[in-house]
Amino acid sequence: MKLSEIYDFSNGKGIKLSQNGMFPIYGSTGIVGKTDSFLIDGPNTLIARVGANCGFTQFVSGKYWVTDNTLIATIKGDNLPKYGYYLLGTLNLSQYKIGAAQPLLTIGILNAIETKVHNINDQRHIVDTISSLLLKSL
Repeated sequence: MKLSEIYDFSNGKGIKLSQNGMFPIYGSTGIVGKTDSFLIDGPNTLIARVGANCGFTQFVSGKYWVTDNTLIATIKGDNLPKYGYYLLGTLNLSQYKIGAAQPLLTIGILNAIETKVHNINDQRHIVDTISSLLLKSL
């Protein structure tokens, strides 16, 4: 199954920082500031689109903005958002980057990647198991 069947990919957008903003701005590897408005409301996986961290993934939820050096992966259908994050994390996305001086991942590249998707019951089990293991490691 191609990733295009599992996710809707989109690009983040440029934004100006705000001194007293209430919404986080996510860049390719984490929060880079705050702003007064949000671009997205809900859980998604963010993927570093360009540069040395190209392919890095992070799971975010709530109301937030995403910068233009980051791709947004919104899971489709009944698939679990957290499962989608774990799935993308297993694919070693940086292996698909193009360019050497300035590595780059595009929506077209991501859409074409083939993978397997578990049924919803297995997705729940996977998410519960990984989440439980992560909590134990804290």
